Amino acid sequence: MLWNRHLYSKSNGAAHAVSLERFWVARNKTRFQKAKGKQMAKILIPLTILIVMTSLLHDPFHRESIVDPRLDYGRRAWCIVQFSTSLVRIYNMIINIIHYVAPFAVSLISTIFILIAFTRTRVKSKKQEFKMVFKEQLSLLKH
Repeated sequence: MLWNRHLYSKSNGAAHAVSLERFWVARNKTRFQKAKGKQMAKILIPLTILIVMTSLLHDPFHRESIVDPRLDYGRRAWCIVQFSTSLVRIYNMIINIIHYVAPFAVSLISTIFILIAFTRTRVKSKKQEFKMVFKEQLSLLKH
């Protein structure tokens, strides 16, 4: 369970980095430099892993493994989390919210900015209204 949580948060961080990079490419268009993008990726990936690992560092210290006393046959171990103080419980709740909501919010915001950037480009080239081109772009993305 602990590793699942770490891996899930890391993959969310990676998705977050990809959506930020897409936004950056859409924003900078021809000024984007591939070498600079690779350099930023080499910095951001380890930094994301480090931040996730340190933010979830408190978790293993509060886990406890118990055997289910209700079972007559075999043994079944359960992993229980018991936080010693309410401060750690609140910290855990905030970290969970950040790890699940932040990547979604970043992806959503970057998608909106990418749509706006593409719409502005098309408005300049086609000499059409912004609203009309934006609605056209949204209709292309509908499933």
